[in-house]
Amino acid sequence: MPQLIKKSKLNILSKLFLSYCLFFGFFFLMALILSIISLNFLYKHNLKKASAQARLAIWPTQVIRVMTASQLNSLKAWEAGLRVISRLSAIETEIKNSAQLTNQDNQQLISPLLFSNVNSISTDFQQFIEYSQQSPAAKMLLSQNQEKQFFQLADNLSKLNWLLSYLSRNKLEMLFLLQNSDELRAGGGFVGSLAAVSLDHGSLTQPTFYDIYDFANRAGRLPNSPVGVEKYLSADRGLSLTDVNWEADFSESAKNYQKLIKNTELPEINTIVGLSLATIKEVIEVIGPVNLIDSHQTVYADNLEQLARLDREDFFAGDKRKKLFLTELFTAIKLELPNLEVGQLLELAEVFSKNISQKNLIFYSSDSELQQFIVDHNAGGVINFETDFFLYLPESNVGINKANGKVTREIQLKFNPQLITATITFFNDNLPLAAQQIQAIRNNPDLLQAEHMGYINYQRLITNLPFKQTQVICDGQDVTLEEETTISTWLTDAKQVGFLVKVPEQNSVRCIIAIQPEVELLSRYTWTVVRQPGLPPTVYEIDYFSNKSEFYLDKDAKIGGGKNQY
Repeated sequence: MPQLIKKSKLNILSKLFLSYCLFFGFFFLMALILSIISLNFLYKHNLKKASAQARLAIWPTQVIRVMTASQLNSLKAWEAGLRVISRLSAIETEIKNSAQLTNQDNQQLISPLLFSNVNSISTDFQQFIEYSQQSPAAKMLLSQNQEKQFFQLADNLSKLNWLLSYLSRNKLEMLFLLQNSDELRAGGGFVGSLAAVSLDHGSLTQPTFYDIYDFANRAGRLPNSPVGVEKYLSADRGLSLTDVNWEADFSESAKNYQKLIKNTELPEINTIVGLSLATIKEVIEVIGPVNLIDSHQTVYADNLEQLARLDREDFFAGDKRKKLFLTELFTAIKLELPNLEVGQLLELAEVFSKNISQKNLIFYSSDSELQQFIVDHNAGGVINFETDFFLYLPESNVGINKANGKVTREIQLKFNPQLITATITFFNDNLPLAAQQIQAIRNNPDLLQAEHMGYINYQRLITNLPFKQTQVICDGQDVTLEEETTISTWLTDAKQVGFLVKVPEQNSVRCIIAIQPEVELLSRYTWTVVRQPGLPPTVYEIDYFSNKSEFYLDKDAKIGGGKNQY
């Protein structure tokens, strides 16, 4: 009898265990299938269906979590990942809603729901990574590259969460500098137009556009000009708004903009944004051709500059044509945004990320909290380095023309214990202007444009390395330095030397800058090679104590100390 009872108990336990396994297998299989379907929709950028399937997949994972007493870290990671996907559709909806035109002047860019969802996604993704790191099964499934990407994504989400929180709590009075790198300046390019806009607790106003020459007359001048501006641009009349984008460190130029516009009709500006023509072109490439209804024009990436400067030869003081074009273009782009697919939105995010890293989109804020965030994330166009020394070779076109579009350069840097040489070879592929173009320039004194396409470059070398002397030789001839001064940067003061380089059309010029340090250099020293905003990726050849390398400088690069980081 006892044996029968014992056998009966074993049968019951076996059946219970079998039932448990069946239930566990059923819910596991259901969660797995729904998760795979969700991921498949996610890869196809169908966020609505991906989120719906993820929400369905969450409840069987919750059942499994109860059945396993929540002990499996892989299961916790799984559920956290599903929660992230389940919120993506709401993010997409909020972004598209914020892009819709309203009948009011203000447009809500950052809604409470958008911020809430981003905050939740950031938290869930952090949990996903934390549990994945604690799960042997998850670590087996994830490659090192995937782990690295996940950590980077988690960091980006944390940054985005902080930024949305800040913008939803504060008011920014912003001035956008629309820069054209075809007329290169140290801050990215000549600022032909300005746009003033407010971002008030996440609500954006319609921008007001200004032609730089029209607005400069109301902004006045600062009493002192940098040496290069004074000699070649301002005729010793002080620093005008047209030439403020000169300083090697963008934060210094931004402060001068704030000083100049203080007594104009603009509110007190606390945020300056440098926006390049190249960035706008890439935006148009992503969203497709933009139709301007009022002016009956279609804007493509390759005709943007031509249309913006259409009839420029007939320019006169007070001309409103470019302002009207920019206003219409902004409105047309805004109308296109709600119609973009998820893939295009992701491409836009990549465009802005790349242009920030390449300094085609740079920011400054007089609010210390926001400015520190900008600097910490390399978005400020400031000279900010973590190495022993830095070296910067900014160019500025003082020829009053748009020659830089067809100017290229190659740069060689050589470091020895007693000498540093920077060899820059400039190539100017521009053709001379036709007689008709020259006559049109002569007929319009308001045009303020040179009668040639030669590259007149005010070249500077800037470093925090103490040095005894500098020598410059261009095409075998000694060049007299225009200045040897001390300037302010974000982190420290630095020495700056400047000189003029003239590169005629269809010609090249090779300049060698040699600097002799005050103390002997050591190979263990590390350097930051600073990238200039507005320049295309530039070939750099490095000879660092006979350790040779070559790369395209598309962001600040670290060299020396036994390791080069590009």
